[in-house]
Amino acid sequence: MIPLTKGAIVNERIGFVPRFIAAMIDGIAMFIVGELGGIVFILIVADHSSTRPSSVGRLLFGAVLVGVIGMWFVGVVWSIWEGLTGQALGKRLMKIRVKAADGSNAGAFKLLARAAVKYSFSLLNLLALLTGPISYEPSNLGSLAGLVIFVGCFFVLGQNRQAIHDLVAQTAVYKA
Repeated sequence: MIPLTKGAIVNERIGFVPRFIAAMIDGIAMFIVGELGGIVFILIVADHSSTRPSSVGRLLFGAVLVGVIGMWFVGVVWSIWEGLTGQALGKRLMKIRVKAADGSNAGAFKLLARAAVKYSFSLLNLLALLTGPISYEPSNLGSLAGLVIFVGCFFVLGQNRQAIHDLVAQTAVYKA
């Protein structure tokens, strides 16, 4: 077997478009699963004996709120799934996988570190939610982290084809 040169390894990395499609698949799937979970929850716990307008309004508000919570919960599960396996649904359907930067299998630490950086905005926003009115700094940091990660995703367009979370965790995306 002939060892691959660094250039050959970089050329095997997956570029922006397949990764973007995988992210869109994940986003749509998380939305559907989260919203359906929220709707099912509301239907189970709702009091259907009253159909007054105020009750219907509260029911709709509750459905939206529980749907958002459901999407957040599904998002956490999704990030752990990708952090443990190197592929969530979108990457699996696109037949791509997160590996170590050199193309070898990435260990759990690298995959979880990548997921923690990639989803740092969610983790910081969760921290802000849990601390409540004590401090809004985690929420501000979450917004800043979200902006950094968003811009860092376009690093995939560069020569190394690594997003900022790949650079931090020393990973890259390859064909599965």
